[in-house]
Amino acid sequence: SSIKREFIILLMTNLIQDLTHCILRQKTMWGMRILLGVLFRLNKFMTIEALINHAREAQTFSKSPYSNYAVGAALLTSSGEVIYGCNVESKAYPTTLCAERVAIFSAIAQGHDNFTELAIITKDGAAPCGACRQIISEYCENIPVHFANESGEFQTMMMDDLLPLSFRDSQ
Repeated sequence: SSIKREFIILLMTNLIQDLTHCILRQKTMWGMRILLGVLFRLNKFMTIEALINHAREAQTFSKSPYSNYAVGAALLTSSGEVIYGCNVESKAYPTTLCAERVAIFSAIAQGHDNFTELAIITKDGAAPCGACRQIISEYCENIPVHFANESGEFQTMMMDDLLPLSFRDSQ
């Protein structure tokens, strides 16, 4: 999957370079439209590291005054958009929300319903909690989940491996 992703990025980069030369020589609006379309689609082939960096950005919005355990999540939609989520704590602990669920619920509220991967970052690279695993499985199905520590080290697991017997309509 990583090799395929790198190949696609290389292919797209070469296509962008060729189109740029075409635009510079002919200054056509047609070439510019194609280039913009390619750049938009290129976002769908985001690297894992780039998605983790989005999660790192989301982590900066964390509201975690009680645990001091900031979590960020970045959910990639099938259209190439990245939806952020961060943990939000409450004095009434059961009402606290994890970053993963915030990202998923926010994406759904924005009209998204098809997701390709999720990145999560914590200080120690923890995997999602049980409640989040159920929500990820239910709304995102068997997507790759990347969980990273703040040094950037990460591991990837498929959702069905994180929660093998989830409650899901497709089973």
